Amino acid sequence: MNEEENRRTREYFTPLYNFSRPMIIECCKEECSPFKTVEVARNERRYYISLHYIYSGKGKTYYRGGEIPVETGDLFIVPPVEEIRYEADKNNPFRYYWIVLAGQAAYDMMSELNLSADNVRVRFKGDRSAVTDLFGRINKSYLERPSADYERLGLFYLLFDKLKTGIFHEDDYNAGHYVNQIEILVGCSYMNSHFTVDDVCKNLNLSLSYINRIFKRDKKISPKKYITRVRVKSACDYLAQTDKPVSEVARLCGFADPKYFARVFRENAGCTASEYREKYSRVNPKEEFTAEKVKSEVDLGVKNDYESDENE
Repeated sequence: MNEEENRRTREYFTPLYNFSRPMIIECCKEECSPFKTVEVARNERRYYISLHYIYSGKGKTYYRGGEIPVETGDLFIVPPVEEIRYEADKNNPFRYYWIVLAGQAAYDMMSELNLSADNVRVRFKGDRSAVTDLFGRINKSYLERPSADYERLGLFYLLFDKLKTGIFHEDDYNAGHYVNQIEILVGCSYMNSHFTVDDVCKNLNLSLSYINRIFKRDKKISPKKYITRVRVKSACDYLAQTDKPVSEVARLCGFADPKYFARVFRENAGCTASEYREKYSRVNPKEEFTAEKVKSEVDLGVKNDYESDENE
């Protein structure tokens, strides 16, 4: 193994935080035959990221037990450590460029493209010809001028700018759809005390950072606090409209621990569950119950959630 190969081998297995800027370790162009399969085994010492751009054709990736279709214009990554497999289509096998990246800056840049271990594929709807050209120029530089690291770094920054712009537009286009899906999923699942935002991510195959960003932007509240809000609102309905014991109400609304329910309910409703029932109960009313009265007198924590979530 020569000195150059030794250097690249060391960089492959160097933790990301050791580099302050993105390091382009390798670049290649692949024209796959039908059904060609690449399998990457799990490796606790593999710290680098492989970024793939499909410039034609299609195929599939298999990751964390799921199947993710990929096609022309898609970007997907092989994240650090993780096991992944990808396979070219039978009739229209994909062709792609791939770049191996290391360094914390590279990891952060992939996150800005919404690419992470939780979301390994994104759709690019921008200028594909420009992106294909930049990948090609990086590949040519790597093959013809292997020591021109800064030339490739400059091209990579130009590439990143193109990718970020194209993915941003698709992000906005899909955001409303995903917010609706999150609300539906929470509405169907909040009764399960084990249900969390992680389950939302897994069901929609989206990263936590992306879900937090689009949901806060649209609803001015984090998904985590939204789940709590839905649970507390459901508890209010049970307390006002039934005579079920408070402990049972807590269980029906997704709170496994009655003490935790008592604390969360008081924080959101401004009173204890018993006090709320005494004031608004329809079973044994002490004053007229109306939805408007509850809305005006019970703040479920929406007003200040957005500001407090910024530091979460």
